[in-house]
Amino acid sequence: MKKIYSFDIFDTCLVRTCGEPANVFTLLARKILGEQAEISSIRDFSRIRKDGEENARKAIINADKEEVTLEDIYCFCDFSLYTEVDNKTILQTELDIENDVLLPIYKTKEHINKLHKEGYAIIYISDMYLPKSFIISILKKYDFYVNDQIVYVSSDICKTKQSGHLFDHIQKKLGVSYKNWIHEGDNKSSDFSIPRNKGIKSLLRKHPYNYYEKMAMNRLFIDAHEDINFIYSLSRALRLSMDYSPQNEFATNFVAPIMVPYVYYVLEDARKRGIRQLFFIARDGYILYLIAQVFAPLFPGIGLHYLYASRKSLYLPGLEELNYRSIKDIVPLDKGIKGILYALNIQDFDYSHLDFKGLDNENILAKCCEDPLFIDAVKKAHQEQEDLCSRYLRQEGLSLHKCAIVDMLGSRKCQRYMNNILRRNGLQEVFAYYFEVTWNRIYSEDNYDALNFQEIFIHFPLYHHVFQPLLEQYFVITDQERTVGYKEEQGIIIPIKEKDPIKHSYKQKIFETNKSVCTTFAKYLKNNPINKPISCIRVTQYCFGVFCHNPQKDLLETFNNFFCTDGNEKYTLLQKQSLFQTIIHRKSYFRWLEGNIVYNSGCMYRIIKSLLSLHLKKKKWIIY
Repeated sequence: MKKIYSFDIFDTCLVRTCGEPANVFTLLARKILGEQAEISSIRDFSRIRKDGEENARKAIINADKEEVTLEDIYCFCDFSLYTEVDNKTILQTELDIENDVLLPIYKTKEHINKLHKEGYAIIYISDMYLPKSFIISILKKYDFYVNDQIVYVSSDICKTKQSGHLFDHIQKKLGVSYKNWIHEGDNKSSDFSIPRNKGIKSLLRKHPYNYYEKMAMNRLFIDAHEDINFIYSLSRALRLSMDYSPQNEFATNFVAPIMVPYVYYVLEDARKRGIRQLFFIARDGYILYLIAQVFAPLFPGIGLHYLYASRKSLYLPGLEELNYRSIKDIVPLDKGIKGILYALNIQDFDYSHLDFKGLDNENILAKCCEDPLFIDAVKKAHQEQEDLCSRYLRQEGLSLHKCAIVDMLGSRKCQRYMNNILRRNGLQEVFAYYFEVTWNRIYSEDNYDALNFQEIFIHFPLYHHVFQPLLEQYFVITDQERTVGYKEEQGIIIPIKEKDPIKHSYKQKIFETNKSVCTTFAKYLKNNPINKPISCIRVTQYCFGVFCHNPQKDLLETFNNFFCTDGNEKYTLLQKQSLFQTIIHRKSYFRWLEGNIVYNSGCMYRIIKSLLSLHLKKKKWIIY
């Protein structure tokens, strides 16, 4: 007979996005009792389900029946103090939740596909109270090779792997020799020691939490412990369900756990403030907008919009005065006269009558502002763009209800200039949400909310050289084009977009990865809303800070071809060269010394990691 290759199912072929199996009971309690239920009721309901299983095992399990069924468990559950929903409905709800939280483990699935092509007979074995028919349906859902004859579940056969009797049952049924049998699973006893003692070749297949997931779950945030555990259980499950790539690892560990809770926080806070419309600013707000759309059913009273706006489209029409001081605030002085004209939407202005010889950029602008023709051209552009911009904002709904804009990082200029336009046209001003505001942000009476204030990190260069550029340029990278102004077509105001495609296929891959991971992350988080999103974000920021100071080498491949910009300067975070060259050039060449040392460490990697760990402990930093 051909060789038999068997697999354990849970945590070998399938993984739960909620982590431990008992977390399903918390989700069950919230589903049955409602999201507004008291935490004490949710915990008691969950405890009844756990006790029901323990009591069923004590009462039923004997020499002839080694496993209980889900129906057996519910015979020992009495939820009547907390709900009028009958046990049959609650049982079916538990199965529905299990169906929703289970994901395939990519590596195992690919391994099984390969074995199947090589001619192995594949079977699945599980010590589990869930019904065999349900488990088969999940395996089929994720395209594992399966039929009714090759799935053996303890609840169906009444024998378990742990006792060894389930292996004996299968051996007799299939007539296979133990020496022609290979088994894989994650349990050291029932999947390794016990089958090995019978002569079955046993392989232990573990899928542990990684370094950053364990770090996050060990952070002491008592008020948000369950939220953090759920977020990083979800992070692990999504990571395991995808083919390995540094981009996938980085997105599941850092991008989604920061951005998704942030959007949830914004929506929750907006509801408390009575804000009826949220406008996500192009382009940095695009992935935030996609995440918000996933959460939309939880916040039916809040309209979600993607607003085509940018510094280029708002700064000129938002000016209160047209003089040297105000114009200087909105034009890039490092790009000369052409950059000034472009920023002011007067590219066709003829400046040949002005003599700029020997003048620096500031004095070039001052010279222009003394010229009546230049001021007239700016006034004309200002009036045209203000009219178009105000009509666009009204058209998109900013004149309706209480509104807010959402952005990832900013100096608050967009909010101020937008409110200048709205105010002058008799429209209601907008509130603003920022993940982070810059240390050189403007001061104004416009109200806003920010989770991070950049001046807190002003004394940590690595924050500005690595953390902040990645936050602003990697986390929110998009394929959206830049808005540079507005025009009218048949009575409708249309954004004018500047061609700014993602030229490098590598950057397109980053965008697609971040978008997919973040929206999938939000989909699962929607079914288990978190109570303390800010605490979750703080933990992820801490882990990301540790990564910046002492990165894992495999994750550094994420930035192998990634370029950051700082004003007009374009630079790479990593430079491939020898470790010796990296250390020699450490002061003058590298913005991310730690990353480059680890990246170029070669066989010295583990020693370098240990030294960096000691360095961090010595400083005792809690930076983020």
